[in-house]
Amino acid sequence: MNLTSSAKVLGAALLFIAGGCSVLPERMPPAALHDLGPVRAKEARIPVNSISVAAPEWLASDRIYYRLSYADPTRVLFYNQDRWLAPPAELLMQYLKLDVKKGIALKITLLNFEQIFDQPSSARVFVRVRVSLLSAQRGEAAHEQEFVFTHPCTQSNAKGAVAAYSALVPMIQQVIQGWLDPL
Repeated sequence: MNLTSSAKVLGAALLFIAGGCSVLPERMPPAALHDLGPVRAKEARIPVNSISVAAPEWLASDRIYYRLSYADPTRVLFYNQDRWLAPPAELLMQYLKLDVKKGIALKITLLNFEQIFDQPSSARVFVRVRVSLLSAQRGEAAHEQEFVFTHPCTQSNAKGAVAAYSALVPMIQQVIQGWLDPL
């Protein structure tokens, strides 16, 4: 390569760089982390070991899942730029404040925790849990009930999903507590 060719290549490279172009891929901004809002001041009145929240392995992730039921109802997707601060089961454990009688253990199994789009501009969150009231002595389920909760999203995006989940937590707590009280 002669001097003139080298100068042309160097000049082209400088123009390329000066023009804001790069041969390296652009770096994605870090994912936004979400929780279910501020933890309420009310202290839990339950012993630490008397309640547990579990989830299947696929829900033991920090991803915010959604489903386009109008287009591909069996495909589960997730937001790339939005994540939970902790897996949903851990978040629910922190936010649910339930009164459990002494000698009883409560196991909540999170079965679904996803945003569902019924139309491109219409979404809702869907939570399904199985609640098991366990005998503390035997560890067997004395009573068991499955609950389904939904709440509409005001926005059809991750921000709308997070807001809807936050609004749904008090309802989940109220329904489970209402089921527990007469038992």
